[in-house]
Amino acid sequence: MRLIWISALGLIGAVVSLFQTKHFNDLRNGTGGFRSICSVGPFDCEAIDSSRYAELFAGIPISALALSAFLLIAAIAWTGRRPFWKREAIRALFLLSSLSVLFCASYLVIQFAVLHKACLYCLSVDLICFTIFGLTLSLRPEWIRPHVPMRSHWMAFGWMGLFSVAVAGITHATLASSSGPGLTSNEKQEMVREILESPVLPVDLEGSVRVGPPTAPVVIVKFSDFQCPSCRRGALLLHPLMKRFPKSVQMVFKHFPLDMQCNRFIEQPMHPWSCLASKASECFRKKGQFEVAYHAFFENQELLSAAWLDGFAKDHGWNLDEFHSCLEDPAILERIKKDIEQANILKVNSTPTFFVNGHRQLGALPLDAWTSLIEKLLP
Repeated sequence: MRLIWISALGLIGAVVSLFQTKHFNDLRNGTGGFRSICSVGPFDCEAIDSSRYAELFAGIPISALALSAFLLIAAIAWTGRRPFWKREAIRALFLLSSLSVLFCASYLVIQFAVLHKACLYCLSVDLICFTIFGLTLSLRPEWIRPHVPMRSHWMAFGWMGLFSVAVAGITHATLASSSGPGLTSNEKQEMVREILESPVLPVDLEGSVRVGPPTAPVVIVKFSDFQCPSCRRGALLLHPLMKRFPKSVQMVFKHFPLDMQCNRFIEQPMHPWSCLASKASECFRKKGQFEVAYHAFFENQELLSAAWLDGFAKDHGWNLDEFHSCLEDPAILERIKKDIEQANILKVNSTPTFFVNGHRQLGALPLDAWTSLIEKLLP
């Protein structure tokens, strides 16, 4: 019965690892959200999965390794129900669960002592690891008593291991390519080189929205439109970057709505609600809630409209008369037009456009290219 429990826990661990692998790739593809189901209360899975400790090498997540290990544990435990396989299966499970416990304990130290964060996915994996180890010990594995291993059994376990690694590898590769074909490592490095070799342009930051530490050595200025799909992806890619460099990166948001209603440089209808969304974000900023609006507007981009914004404002404590009065405040419109005029001076004509310590970048970069760029700019 305990072997069945171990097999079931192995499958549960595989499912949790699968979700974490998806989360890892969503962050890097810009296809997730600003806050996952794993990030509840004190837990911050974005910070953990954005860190360098989430990867083995070459962009392969540690969760993919966990996925393959749990699949192997489940397969060996299920096979061990047969009397002829039981003895070797228990020995193999003891070896695997011991290594898993050592790995999980090490990662617990990294979470709390290095990153000072906790991940619900990771803690779930840790709990499953320790439980499997305890159940395996209760089966009294004969790891000390000398014996001649049954070679055929261990060869079968080896094939199971190869199959588990293949499944995990294919799963990760599929999730990693879900946003389309990516750039090669050389292409990404070439992008970073071109950005760093571009001229440094003066960007006026006075009065702009700032997110991140005021003394950050890297400042990313973003001209953006709340209805622009590329801007949404750019925002979702910047989010894990700022989680990875919480003390080193500041994001400065500037409005460039592609909407004739407030942008005199737009000559045809494009994004009919973007000016209104920009005004609404400035109203929320007055109440110290800019990030709330920023996240919600991009996550619900396809729903943006006057009615949706009214509902959102009401849900966040606004009196609608007060909200509408704020939207019609000339000072709010002037703040947005100031960004638009500066964008024109800087020759910004598409969104998103970034200025990283003054270096221009058109469009969002892949997360690993962003990471490389930031690391090169850090003192």
